[in-house]
Amino acid sequence: MSDRPQTPNSEKSYGSSEISRRRFEHLTVLLIPLVYGAAAIATVVRYLMPYGKRRLPSLDVGPTTDFAGEGVKLFTFNDDDVFVLTTSEGIQAFKSKCPHLGCAISWGGENSKFGCPCHGMQWNRDGKYITGPENMDIVPQSFEIKDGHVILMDEPASEA
Repeated sequence: MSDRPQTPNSEKSYGSSEISRRRFEHLTVLLIPLVYGAAAIATVVRYLMPYGKRRLPSLDVGPTTDFAGEGVKLFTFNDDDVFVLTTSEGIQAFKSKCPHLGCAISWGGENSKFGCPCHGMQWNRDGKYITGPENMDIVPQSFEIKDGHVILMDEPASEA
């Protein structure tokens, strides 16, 4: 037997929660590449996934009877605001962005005009130019009437 006295620290305790330096280095060498690999995979997956919300192909905004009279209703469709109203040509839908600078158009119910607060452009109820720096009508929004309902469509409106 040995002449040295046994100390509690000189014995290996396999059930202990302490970790040796060698074991720590071994775990580090294994875990660091795994973490970097997981980050790289997450980056690739995020790149391949579609960005933002999905666009709706259409939006049912209600029966045609809801748009009778002088009222103008504003709907949000695929991150754009759209006015739906009855004009002299029937039900119409217009984008709520000014065709000149893209400012938000508002409806002035008391004078039955659309107006741009940025530079004073005005349009009548039919979306036709009245006054302002550019002679441009409001951009129409594509829609269809199906089974008595007004349905906004996600496609550019045809210019007439």
